[in-house]
Amino acid sequence: MKARTKLMFLLFLLMGAMITSPAHAIRLQDAYDQAEPGEGYDKRLVLEPNEVYTGYLVVEPRTSCVIHGHGALIVLDPTGFISAPSQAKLDIDGCVITGGAFGLNYDWGSNSRVENCTLVENGMGIRCWGTTVVIKNCIIANNYQYGIACLETFEPVILYNNVWGNAQLNYAAYCPG
Repeated sequence: MKARTKLMFLLFLLMGAMITSPAHAIRLQDAYDQAEPGEGYDKRLVLEPNEVYTGYLVVEPRTSCVIHGHGALIVLDPTGFISAPSQAKLDIDGCVITGGAFGLNYDWGSNSRVENCTLVENGMGIRCWGTTVVIKNCIIANNYQYGIACLETFEPVILYNNVWGNAQLNYAAYCPG
C-alpha cells in the first residue's frame, strides 16, 4: 500500500510537471548529441531536474554513455524509446521515463546499469534483448505490456525494484523476477 501511495504521489507530480512545464522542452537526442566525454564514458549527460526532456534517444553503436537524471522527467514520443543497440553501453540513473513504446531498450549491448529510475506508462518498461543489464532500485509500474521483458537467454540482474501493475506481466520471458 505504501508503494502504491508513493507511485500515485509521483504520478501526481509528473502530471503537474507536464502541465506547468515550459512551452519549449529539450529534445533528449539533442542533449546527447551535444554531450562531451566524462567519467570514462564517450558521452556524459547530466540532466537538469527542472527541465522536461522529450523525444527519444539512440546511443550510437559501440559507444558508452551515462545519463545522470537528478529526477528529470523524460516524456518519450509515443513510438519512441531510449535505446542502446549494437554493443552500446548505457548507464542511467535518477530519471522518470514515460510515454514511449519502450522506456528503455537494450539490444545486444555491453553490460549496462539502470538505477533509481521510474518507468511508468510506456509500452514496456525495460526491454533487454541479448544483453545483461543490472536493474536496481527502480519503480516499473503501469506499463501497457510488460514491466521488464527479457528476450534470449541473457538474464538481467534485478535487485530491489518495485515492479507491479503492468498490464500483461511484470516480468516476461527469461526474467528471473
